Amino acid sequence: NTLKRIGSVEIPSEGSIIWISEDTAQGQVIFPKGPWMGQLIFKEVPAAESILVQIGTSTNGSDFHFPANGPQAVIGTGCECERILTFETNPEQIIVPEGHYLALKIANNGCSTITLSTGGPRCYITNPDTGAPVWPIPELPTITLLTIGLIGLVSYSWFRTSRRRKAADSVS
Repeated sequence: NTLKRIGSVEIPSEGSIIWISEDTAQGQVIFPKGPWMGQLIFKEVPAAESILVQIGTSTNGSDFHFPANGPQAVIGTGCECERILTFETNPEQIIVPEGHYLALKIANNGCSTITLSTGGPRCYITNPDTGAPVWPIPELPTITLLTIGLIGLVSYSWFRTSRRRKAADSVS
C-alpha cells in the first residue's frame, strides 16, 4: 500500500523482524507456486550485510512458520553503492490457515544493525496470482433475496399496469 506512512525499522545484527498482513485469513487461503518479488530500501547504505527474506505464516505476529513443503528464502546482499535490495523468491504454494496471518520475515545475518525504510511506493512485495476474484461473490441467500425482490417489483409493476388498463377500458 503506497499510502502507508513512511517510517523506518531497525533490525539488529543476527536479528529479524516479522511483518504480518493487516487481517487474519477468513478461510484457508492458498497462494500458488510462483514468484514473490519485492524491494527493500535501506536508510543508510549497508556494509555488505546479508539479508534473508522469508515468506510464511504467523498466528499472532510474534511467531513465524514456513510451509512444510520446503524453504522459500532469498539471500540478498546490500550493495555498497546502493540502498536498494530487490529480491525474488519462488516458493512452493503457501497455505495460510483460517485465523492466521500471511507473514514476511526479514533477517539481518550481518554484524551491524541495519535500518530499513517502510511505507511509500518504493518498498513493496508482490505475490503470485491467487486466481481469486477481485470482488467477493455473493452467497446464495443474497442472490435468492435479490431475485425475490426483483420478482416482487416486476409483479407489482405488472399489477398496476393491468389495473390501469382495466380502469381505462371500463371508462370507455
